[in-house]
Amino acid sequence: MTGFGMILILTLVSGAFGQENGAAIPSASPASLPVVADLSNRPAHALAQADESKGRWWISETIAQSRKDQPVFFGVRLANTPQVALVETYRQAYIAGEKLAVRLWGCNDLPMQFKGRVQVPLKQGDKQFASEEESVRLAPETVKCLAKYSFDTENLAAGQYTLETLLFDNTGELFQRRMTTVTIRVTQEQEIMLMRTRLKQTIDQ
Repeated sequence: MTGFGMILILTLVSGAFGQENGAAIPSASPASLPVVADLSNRPAHALAQADESKGRWWISETIAQSRKDQPVFFGVRLANTPQVALVETYRQAYIAGEKLAVRLWGCNDLPMQFKGRVQVPLKQGDKQFASEEESVRLAPETVKCLAKYSFDTENLAAGQYTLETLLFDNTGELFQRRMTTVTIRVTQEQEIMLMRTRLKQTIDQ
């Protein structure tokens, strides 16, 4: 394998898997990792604009830049997961009220077709806020975008949330489970509005 191919593989692995819990694969380029600054005291529109410039569609960019003789699903083989569903987010931090855009990818590194379904719940602890589900059919040795979602964050409190990918085979058995974390932030202005709402509710009671 050429040096270019190895860099491509490491880029996919660090981008696609680096956001997920327990990942320990080093990045090919540390400077390319998303950096989320502490901008909690800035207006929501300014924070959204600042974070937007630091986002990346990891898997999408890697696939677009790959060469046909060095397919990106080789990165899945390096991770010892020949068939996998991956969640891709543009950023790792969002302001409450922003849309959480998600791209769902299916990767099959085996010379046989994969059939099943995948669920993508948005959770915090044991509490589930939203969920999407798709049928999955992956041709041998392929990677493709299965779906695009947009989760509403308007009513989410500040904190860390989990996007799970639950991949089931055609018998309904859980085949693979991965977790990606995203952070929801609340601006100072939003916190003040929330306090006023709670105070009004207390007075009305």
